[in-house]
This record gives sequence, C-alpha cells and structure tokens, in this order.
Amino acid sequence: MEEDGLLIRISLKWREWVPFEDVAAVEILRGGTVLPKRKDLLRAVVLGDARYLLRLARPLTAEGPYGIRRQVEQIAFTVDEPRRFEAALRERPGGSW
Repeated sequence: MEEDGLLIRISLKWREWVPFEDVAAVEILRGGTVLPKRKDLLRAVVLGDARYLLRLARPLTAEGPYGIRRQVEQIAFTVDEPRRFEAALRERPGGSW
C-alpha cells in the first residue's frame, strides 16, 4: 500500500497499480470462498484462497508475463500482514469501502 494507491502483484506474473480513486469497494472474503471464473477478475494469489476482493470503479489494464495485458474490473488477492493492511485501509480518508 502506497500513499495514493495499491500495488498488487503476484510474483513475476501479474502487476497492477490501483489508485485509491479507482477503488469502488474492498471486500474481506471468508476462507473457502469460491470466486467465479471471469475474464474481468484477476486472481492474484499463488496458493490458497484470496482474502480480499477489490472492485474497481472503472476497468484497469493489468500487466502480465510476456507483455500480456488484460482488462480487469475485480482483483482477488491476499497480503502478508492482513491486520496491518485492514488497519491502514480504515485509516485512509474515504476508506469506508
């Protein structure tokens, strides 16, 4: 998390910069939540379940391996320190997503 947005990346596979102004909602997912396979959903998780679902206010272009680009409207991801991440989201102005 940066001052003006989120950098979401999964190893060397996918990378997406999301300015906070483009965040429509952040949902906390329960373990075992099954996400539908959709072209506009980027699953940015190596192993296990995603912990968060980021819904975008507008489609963004994710950058993948070998120059692949993909339009996404949702990003499912996890973080190393969930408590710290959630506290930082709550502290952000307008962070009531």
